[in-house]
Amino acid sequence: MKVYERLVILNHMVSRSSSKAGQEFTPPTHSAEELLGIVEMRRLLGFAVEYLGATDDTDEAIRAANGLNHDFIRLKNSYSIEEDGRKYIVLFFESANQMEKSLSVIHQRNFRGRQISGDEDEVGASTAHVVVRLPANGEYDDGSYRCAIEHVSGGVTRKNISALLRRQLRRHARAEDWTFEIYRKN
Repeated sequence: MKVYERLVILNHMVSRSSSKAGQEFTPPTHSAEELLGIVEMRRLLGFAVEYLGATDDTDEAIRAANGLNHDFIRLKNSYSIEEDGRKYIVLFFESANQMEKSLSVIHQRNFRGRQISGDEDEVGASTAHVVVRLPANGEYDDGSYRCAIEHVSGGVTRKNISALLRRQLRRHARAEDWTFEIYRKN
């Protein structure tokens, strides 16, 4: 196994359900494994993309059309691994920057440089991994999870990762009509 040194930011990911109901009515909390499985399902359908600054829509085709020529972040891949009795979910994010249209390269022997340009539909991209540690078997799941975010320059930021996860889960909750009963004492 090759070892790559990268700067990693340690952080927490919290699963917290919210509702417009009063504080005494707490919506159910879902595990990270369940929620990240939902985002993975949306990735497989081609929907796990957030177009930054674009007009949102409930129709995915319209949302994608509105997102053209906007920066975006997407979940490119995800998988789980088990090690030392723990399960980890690895998320691989990709971010596109509409302003980046070319890349500088340099020959390593004669040091001559040049620009490589993409076609009109190609833009600059950066990628990063996020690793989420799930509770070990039998451990209490309180909805708070340690995670490590690979630090890279570009649009793969904690803010954009959070926005993607939050918006993807909201879309799923609306589409699946996730509601819960409120029982009031008379």
